[in-house]
Amino acid sequence: MTLKRSPLWKFFTHFVLDKNMLLRNGEESHAQWLRAIGEGKNFMNDGVHVGLPSCICLPNEKSVIEWVYSSEILKDSVKMSRVTLLTVRNADAIELNELALQKLPGDVICLYGIDTPASEEEGAIGMPCDDEEYLHKHTPSGMPKYNLSLVKVQ
Repeated sequence: MTLKRSPLWKFFTHFVLDKNMLLRNGEESHAQWLRAIGEGKNFMNDGVHVGLPSCICLPNEKSVIEWVYSSEILKDSVKMSRVTLLTVRNADAIELNELALQKLPGDVICLYGIDTPASEEEGAIGMPCDDEEYLHKHTPSGMPKYNLSLVKVQ
């Protein structure tokens, strides 16, 4: 399912891009860099990764968290509700969420999922799994983690 076909799509704010931001004065080098990406001209030696200018890079994930969730953002719940980090892989999202939780003031509350593996007698189709701990170690695409950590911010 794509985001646009999701039932959540109606809750998103839609913006119309009516200016070509690449044509702004002072953005010529950035525009050339983006154009080269689109044309496949600036891949690294591995042919998969694109080189990024150092001015838009941070040294590690913790620095990204510090930049996105600055002390100014953490003090304002409205601003806090408007920032997020997006990532492609579940494992990266989980790691970034755990780092972000450490920055938040307040106590961490852990909520755990309750599940019971289906058995063949219950009409389960496919290979039943009777090892709940095995299930809890994996986070299938599109599924939440078995445990959810939250911080209630005042």
